[in-house]
Amino acid sequence: AHYIACGASHQPCAGTIETADNDEYHEVRCCSDSLIQGWNKRNGCDVWSASQVPICFHKENFVGAKSVCAVHGARLCSTEELLSDCSRGTGCNHDKDMIWSSTPV
Repeated sequence: AHYIACGASHQPCAGTIETADNDEYHEVRCCSDSLIQGWNKRNGCDVWSASQVPICFHKENFVGAKSVCAVHGARLCSTEELLSDCSRGTGCNHDKDMIWSSTPV
């Protein structure tokens, strides 16, 4: 199981972390420790992030979510990165969703 976290601090789910079994389906955002062309790096964050990779992923299990990011040489964001708004505003209306994190339960 891994944690899922709210996509942005200005949404009703703000600050929420839940546990999710790896076979559950949730939205995907990706983080990268190095620059990827077209990805977004927010002030106060050390990572670049994206939601459209290259399309929106609304329903992936954990393994699927992980591979969506890995294809681009990226990874799932940690709960800390998600809750710090490092992937906020990157699209797909995921700000209001509970996003897969790389953080194990």
